[in-house]
Amino acid sequence: MRRIAFAGILLAGIRVYAAAPPAKEALVFLAGKGRPPAAVSSGELRRIWLGQTTRWPDGRRIMLAVRPASTPAGRLFYGRVAAMSEIDFSRLWLGILFRGDAASAPRVIGPADDVRRFLAGGPDGLSFLLFGEIDARGSEKPIRIDGKDPGEPGYPYGSEGR
Repeated sequence: MRRIAFAGILLAGIRVYAAAPPAKEALVFLAGKGRPPAAVSSGELRRIWLGQTTRWPDGRRIMLAVRPASTPAGRLFYGRVAAMSEIDFSRLWLGILFRGDAASAPRVIGPADDVRRFLAGGPDGLSFLLFGEIDARGSEKPIRIDGKDPGEPGYPYGSEGR
């Protein structure tokens, strides 16, 4: 009987850990080189990724780069920001393009270094990394979301924001 109770407690602990990833697993959103780090609401960020907002406040087109669902960052993005599967996200963007509501679909970029190259290409890019993938030298300035920086309590895409 003790073994069964211990196994139940152990499984419950595993489920709790799986529900709250470590802080290094938080999603961090970054804008292109030369664009000052912005502050947006989580709702506005979602509208950007769903193609409802396609321009920066200065009128320039937002160029999106998304990570595949096969990456940890992609899995978090599709589950917590897009709230849909990768295939549903692709279908959504096919419809947006077909209607002419956007000039281009999000680029799919796998490795973190390729995301950095994409963002270095100009000020109009928007993409994401995991907190653990951020450059340790501090050269990358994350976008504040809902008035919070990554790592702060209440950051919507950190381990506490679930």
